[in-house]
Amino acid sequence: MEDSHLSVEEVCRLLSVHKSTFYRQKAKATFVQPSARQRPKQAVIQEKVRVLCQQHPTYGYRRIWALLKRQGIEVNQKTVYSVMKAEGLTQKQKRYEAKRTYQPVDFQINSSNQVWHIDMTKIWTSEGWKYLVSIIDAYDRRIVAWSLDNYCRDDEAISVLEKAVNEAFPYGVREQGLKLVQDNGSQFTSRDFVSTLKILGIEQIRTSYKHPQSNGKMERWYRTLKEEEVWANEYQNLEEARASIGTYITLYNEQRPHSALGYRAPLEVYMGEYSTKAA
Repeated sequence: MEDSHLSVEEVCRLLSVHKSTFYRQKAKATFVQPSARQRPKQAVIQEKVRVLCQQHPTYGYRRIWALLKRQGIEVNQKTVYSVMKAEGLTQKQKRYEAKRTYQPVDFQINSSNQVWHIDMTKIWTSEGWKYLVSIIDAYDRRIVAWSLDNYCRDDEAISVLEKAVNEAFPYGVREQGLKLVQDNGSQFTSRDFVSTLKILGIEQIRTSYKHPQSNGKMERWYRTLKEEEVWANEYQNLEEARASIGTYITLYNEQRPHSALGYRAPLEVYMGEYSTKAA
């Protein structure tokens, strides 16, 4: 075309071809595939996806995509979904319908260590039921402290609370404005537990009576723990359960992509907040 000195318009008119068609075909003819360094080959992506799905069998395509991104593999979510679907690795999304209406506990939260949630759940072992008490941060979703014991009395609840305070507020928690959301379980409404909150200067927020969903962040955490860790294992005793759950909580805090956090891990968000405040 350059040799004939004809313009694009003239060439298209002679060939009875629309200008947009001409440019589209020209782009296809001159397109250069990106190098392997710029874009991993499909086989590499497929293998990475398979490995990650084996390591995290309960993860959906968005979390697998987030893990690939951490490894420096630039790939879009649609590609990850296509690979997982073709390999039969996609997860069926569970739907949990609310059985009754309730008034959620709502706060204006804009940083870590403003609002915590505390609750208890039961964990089965070959020795019988064990009781897990944990505290989750409402902003960054990290598990601040936890304890798995043979009993769930106010003593265990107070111990977890003190552990969390010592970890998050090494210079004291009084006058920091911390709120603790809890249900109406006997462990958290006992005289000793309430007294401990007052001594520490923590505001106690009770959820609505007979509406445990008001403590939704904690309920969601326990559901995730059971789906990804507890139900996949058969603990023989308390020590084995503690070790396995402890390993999972470390992974949850440090590595697990959280959808509510933009697929960052809780400690990524917390450390970002901490460094910002320190600066």
